[in-house]
Amino acid sequence: MQLGKYDKNIIYKYKFYAGGLADFIKFFFLTLYFGEKYEANVYLEICHPIICSMYVKEPYIFRGDNSSVYEVTDKDRGADFKKLLEEKKNISMISNWFFEIDMKFEYINDCVLQTLEEVYKKAYNYKDYFDFSESIYNKLKSAKPPCPYECVHIRFGDMHLEKKPDHQYCNGDNRFNNTIGFIESNIKNLKNICQNEGRKLFVLSDKLSFNQYINQTNPEVGFFNQDAINISYPHDYMNMIPHIESVVVEFLFLMGANKIHAMSRSGFTSLSSAMGKVPLIKYY
Repeated sequence: MQLGKYDKNIIYKYKFYAGGLADFIKFFFLTLYFGEKYEANVYLEICHPIICSMYVKEPYIFRGDNSSVYEVTDKDRGADFKKLLEEKKNISMISNWFFEIDMKFEYINDCVLQTLEEVYKKAYNYKDYFDFSESIYNKLKSAKPPCPYECVHIRFGDMHLEKKPDHQYCNGDNRFNNTIGFIESNIKNLKNICQNEGRKLFVLSDKLSFNQYINQTNPEVGFFNQDAINISYPHDYMNMIPHIESVVVEFLFLMGANKIHAMSRSGFTSLSSAMGKVPLIKYY
């Protein structure tokens, strides 16, 4: 079933419960790295409503026989990836297969802790593999100010989300270790610096009420007026689309900033910083 240059194939799938937008992209890039390292063709399959806002480019759409594809599951965690690929030849995997792997395995040390840094250095261009819809880019154009801008990003964590799905799997996900006063003080300071230097400051977070509060107390600060959701989890399908679009636009918006000020740990900021080559200042 050779479809490309090599006789081995990896089909990377993105679907519900497989992480958010940043997880989807960074682990797809990691899979591309695997493909180069272990001489395997890499394909992308989207089984998620985000497909309404994006498309996969033709060379990376899998057209082979799915009956001969081995689906990597939890029981394969910690396996020697190269050996698994050599034995099965054609495998499919999802992004969260990379999560929660026992740290004693050489695999996690080699491929995640160290290799993600190498992946970022490779500077894969997502547009070579997939792209977003015209609607996304129109919304991004409307969101961007006419002047340079900086972003403050706060990932409070899923337990702080104000719009939750029926089944919330990360109720213990709390990324917020600073105080509101600490963040407010930094926002006011950054706002003054940006104004003096001809830039606009935006605050982006996964808590709409906080964004609105900052905008009310600092009207010069921009924000996105949309409830945040974790797109890893299913919500009402059609009602998810505007929220998914907002997540994608915010990610691309961060990529276009002059600086990103991260007030909490988030793959969203680290990946957008790496992809957009935007300086990332950490406050945690």
